[in-house]
Amino acid sequence: MSTISVFIVLCSVLPVVSSQAGGNLLIGTASHYIPIPFSRTACEDKFGSSKLPPSVYPVAAGERLWDRGAGCGRRYHVRCISDGAPHFCKSGEEIEVSIQDRAATMRSRASDYGADMVIMESGFRVIAIPFAHSVQIEYKKVQ
Repeated sequence: MSTISVFIVLCSVLPVVSSQAGGNLLIGTASHYIPIPFSRTACEDKFGSSKLPPSVYPVAAGERLWDRGAGCGRRYHVRCISDGAPHFCKSGEEIEVSIQDRAATMRSRASDYGADMVIMESGFRVIAIPFAHSVQIEYKKVQ
């Protein structure tokens, strides 16, 4: 088997292995946005962000988490795990988020980064340095 074939196999298997090894922990990327007052979201009718407790931050989901709209209202625990320099993550911090919108339809530059989650800026600031465009995250669905 060629080196490229091994690399492709590992890239397709590692996300599954990491999600099973850590109790359904998933690895992805997150970006952030500044909310627009009075704007409606794709999940507004069912799970409007006005119904969320203050400790739960709204996010727009990338296509995998959006799941054709079935992701509306799903909650996740999220923490930043990016390595390297500069260090964008805030160590030991975790937030709870709820999918409230679809990243592909947001009117925000943040959705251009192809992130799994686009987190409201106030929530992003809890786990990462706000001038980072995108960070690597670890997340787990809230049961």
